[in-house]
Amino acid sequence: MDTTQWKCQNGVYHLSKSPYDFETPYIRYRKKEGYVLSDAEVSELPKTFLYNLHRKEWELRSKSVNRLLNYLKKKGGKARILDLGCGNGWVSNKLAHLEGFEIFGLDINLFELEQAVRVFPLENLKFCYGNVYESIFEDGSFDYVIIGDAIPYFSNLQQLINRCRSLLKGGGEIHIFDSAIHVENQIEEAREQMGLYFEKLACSEMMDFYYFHTKQDFSHYDYEYLYSYGFFNRLLRKKDSPYPWIKIIN
Repeated sequence: MDTTQWKCQNGVYHLSKSPYDFETPYIRYRKKEGYVLSDAEVSELPKTFLYNLHRKEWELRSKSVNRLLNYLKKKGGKARILDLGCGNGWVSNKLAHLEGFEIFGLDINLFELEQAVRVFPLENLKFCYGNVYESIFEDGSFDYVIIGDAIPYFSNLQQLINRCRSLLKGGGEIHIFDSAIHVENQIEEAREQMGLYFEKLACSEMMDFYYFHTKQDFSHYDYEYLYSYGFFNRLLRKKDSPYPWIKIIN
């Protein structure tokens, strides 16, 4: 991949020219939730400072990412990864510490991308501002596309998966984790609950950017669950991520 012609500003590669309306309401919402962190705390993620309001959630996210890292270590070899919806870059940073891996973190949230550049200045890690649906990468550029807790911010999951598949080499893999996948008959209830949550935070405009996806969205693909919370975890009240880890093979 030739990156020499990419425009770089404040350490972020600007691959899309047009600004998006998403960042301002999103950062406002995340600040109210307590997820916009100092550089010092981002550098420690998923470990958190004692005063962090979401320590228990970060502990669960740590388990999710460690599963992914162990999987990729076993795969071995050199690989290029797109971390889609990378936010402040903490997952990209963990991936970049795998030997032989080249990581591209992509988002349309410039605020967090610039923070990611400050906090994680690694040679094999590039943070990019851009819309994945635009022609910002050549087809077949990546071995893996990683999507953490970002899929609720994409309106059409099948369209997203198809786009990610076009960016993968033959036999490449998409990994989706830490995002809710709903049962069809639970969608309306989930939408109502999320609407009330945004309203409570005085961020009702976020409903224009938040979407709900189901298991049916994966039915057209060669996919498998690499992790699911499952009945026995619920029975034993095991402290682990409630969200599945799904692999799609290109």
